[in-house]
Amino acid sequence: MLWLFGWGSRRRRQHPVKTKPLDGWCYVLTHPAWTKIGIVKIGMTTQDPKRRAAQITSVSGLIAPCTVHCCVYVANRRLVETTVHHRLGKYRVRRRRELFRVSPDFAAVVLRDAAR
Repeated sequence: MLWLFGWGSRRRRQHPVKTKPLDGWCYVLTHPAWTKIGIVKIGMTTQDPKRRAAQITSVSGLIAPCTVHCCVYVANRRLVETTVHHRLGKYRVRRRRELFRVSPDFAAVVLRDAAR
C-alpha cells in the first residue's frame, strides 16, 4: 500500500492510497445477436467473468445473456488486453469499443497467445 501525505489544519495527516491490482481476467464474450454479424467483445475484469457478462447483459439492455467463450487469468490484465486489442486492431468495429469482427475461436487463440 502506498501512503500519501497531506497537509491538514496545522497537522500532518496520512491518507492511504489504494493501488489497483494488475492481475485479473481477460475474456472473450459472445452474444446471439453479435454472433449473427460475426462480432465478439474482448475485455478485462477483476471480478468473475461470468458475473461481468451478466453485468454487461443487464446494463446494455440485451434480452439474451452474454456468454463467456474464453477467459484467462493473467498477472497484468491491462497489458494482455492492450496486446490483444492491438493485434486485432484492423478487425475493430469502432475505435473506442471492445467489439471485434472475428470468430470467437480466433479471438480465443489471440488471447491465449497474448497471455503467455
